[in-house]
Amino acid sequence: MVVPLMLLLRLALCAVMLLAIYAAAPALSRLTRLPLITLYLVGGLAGQLVVGAPVLRLLMPAHQAALGIITIAAGSELVVEVLRNNAATIAALAFSIAICSLLMVWAVAMPVLAHVPGALGLDMTADVRLQSIVSMFAGVVAVARSRTFPA
Repeated sequence: MVVPLMLLLRLALCAVMLLAIYAAAPALSRLTRLPLITLYLVGGLAGQLVVGAPVLRLLMPAHQAALGIITIAAGSELVVEVLRNNAATIAALAFSIAICSLLMVWAVAMPVLAHVPGALGLDMTADVRLQSIVSMFAGVVAVARSRTFPA
């Protein structure tokens, strides 16, 4: 397999950027009082803009592994007692996110279905109640498919 020179140069640039971020992040963390993980994420996003799509496709397995490690690290920071103490607030936030999502999808789907009744397989005189039901169903599906309420 022949790797183009430009791709190798971009990979080298990516490695240099990673080392620079790794070296500079602790000092930036103390200066800005941001967590290290935040600075690493910002550096990773900036790196994606610089290196381009071919390098990103090549590094996709490493990207997936890094996301897994970030998830484990974030999960290890959770304190069960704090979650229990704030259970009502967490539940209220999750519930309000779900309701807002449902209403937003319904509010967008209603005008779309009113102007495109063929989406339902109906004629131009489609019943508004049916459009409302289908819009609400779309909202329910959107909330069910979201990560707000994990199964």
